Amino acid sequence: MATFASDPAEIGGLGEVGIDDVEAGRTLAAYAASQGGGGAVLFTQNESPAVAERAEGFRAGYDEFGGPDDSIVVEQSVSNSQLGAA
Repeated sequence: MATFASDPAEIGGLGEVGIDDVEAGRTLAAYAASQGGGGAVLFTQNESPAVAERAEGFRAGYDEFGGPDDSIVVEQSVSNSQLGAA
């Protein structure tokens, strides 16, 4: 049995199918820069290692692929309790 985004070892599973979160963020930054980039607003969730790693990758990718007018203009960490709040 393989699961997505959780470790199945506790229930006798063999492995997990996942992604490289840093590379996912870097890829998104490359795409954003290729589409004109500009000022990016980056919401992170430091309580989630996967989300924090994607933000790390986005920062690195925007530095690598972005042009002179591309920057992260606002970065804000959103807690679990704020997700989906109206």
